[in-house]
Amino acid sequence: MKGKETRRCGRHRRAMDDTLNVFLSFYTRSEKTLDKAEAAFEKIRARVPLETVSLQNRNMVENLVREMQEQKVGLDGATWNNVLRVYADPSKIKEMETFKTLVDEQGINLERSTIVAMARAYNRSGLVQKAIEMYGDVPGTQREVYALWNEYKKEAKDDGYRTMINSLLKLNNVEGAEKVYEEWNPEGPKLDMSIPCLLISRYYAEGMAWKVDEMLKSIKKKRYGMHMRKLRYHTKRMFSNFTYPKITWPYRTNLPDLTVLKESLKVVLTVILGVAVLVAVAVGYV
Repeated sequence: MKGKETRRCGRHRRAMDDTLNVFLSFYTRSEKTLDKAEAAFEKIRARVPLETVSLQNRNMVENLVREMQEQKVGLDGATWNNVLRVYADPSKIKEMETFKTLVDEQGINLERSTIVAMARAYNRSGLVQKAIEMYGDVPGTQREVYALWNEYKKEAKDDGYRTMINSLLKLNNVEGAEKVYEEWNPEGPKLDMSIPCLLISRYYAEGMAWKVDEMLKSIKKKRYGMHMRKLRYHTKRMFSNFTYPKITWPYRTNLPDLTVLKESLKVVLTVILGVAVLVAVAVGYV
């Protein structure tokens, strides 16, 4: 318990420091506002209790950013990074993303500590895929990326695999990206070509032509496997829902009903058509 309280207090102090940096970076832009900077510093230190610092910091920063925008005062990169760190909290994900959009529009580079803080906020909010995406922009975070992926991959869809592969490529782990690609079983109904194209683009950039050929062959296999899984699913569902009606004939003789035979024939033809489509995909006609 003591360790948890220590870590919590440490986060609060860092949040306090980030808020002070936002205020001071604004008010120390000129000599006219230097007095305001000193007064703001003392006021925050004196009035904001440690246990409520996170919520009040965000309110202060939000008011400050609004004031700066009204006065058409541009925020520099350091200030924006401080703002994002203050809002890197599960309860303020929406606001954090709003500020992140403004930062991206201005082409401001995020600091490593800012990206890590945002990734942790996403993870604590259950947004694991976005956390993986953020960690992909931080060199040396492969351990964090794999730790999140190992917990998430059982429920990952196509877009989750795309995010993981893209993050590993940005971390220069091509071999790891290839292994994740091999584990990928496309959902369909159409093959998401953006996933293999991530690796193909990397191979082209590094002049690995033979890898491109291998990837093109693997795309056919992925598509074939996708159609096979879909066909098995629909066939199983079709037969599980199909029941033969019980018919009583005169003279106590059970004879086949033409309606039953017709429905059975439709099932057989559907399966044959599905197999024909899969064969066409396998040989490259579709």
